[in-house]
Amino acid sequence: MHSKILELNVWKRQKNYNKLKHYWKLIQKFEDDLDKDNKKYSNHFGKEITDYDIVSYIINTNKELKATYEVYQGILRSIKNKDANLFCNIVSSNHKSISEYMKTTLKSLNKFSYHIIMSFNYNFNNGIIEGINNLIKCINRIAFGYKSFYHFKTRILLISGIYKY
Repeated sequence: MHSKILELNVWKRQKNYNKLKHYWKLIQKFEDDLDKDNKKYSNHFGKEITDYDIVSYIINTNKELKATYEVYQGILRSIKNKDANLFCNIVSSNHKSISEYMKTTLKSLNKFSYHIIMSFNYNFNNGIIEGINNLIKCINRIAFGYKSFYHFKTRILLISGIYKY
């Protein structure tokens, strides 16, 4: 939601600026994860209020922000539920009242929609490879470089537990 920066600049002249500035992370949360039951005291509202009510208040102050929020939540919901049809409908639809940043994001998502949908169908990820790369970078950083690639490779194999001595 990069449009937050634009919204903040526009809102500086409005009374709700501090509310958006303080609670912008709540807007980025998945709607189902917002706390709807437990009220907390808010200095910005001057009363006890739930996270869900805070987000509802903030997004209802601006039509563009509300439309952008609804599209964003739809994308999050489709990814969380691995719903390819919902994802394609959101990404390929023509949304008129959303922010320009969200339109750019939707174009990018539409461009790579095939690959995103494939990730819904398969449970493969590159987490293991990223972990190995991180281990190699840490070893290299700690050792300040090796003169021999053989020694470097052996050190990686020893630390990762692949090679036993």
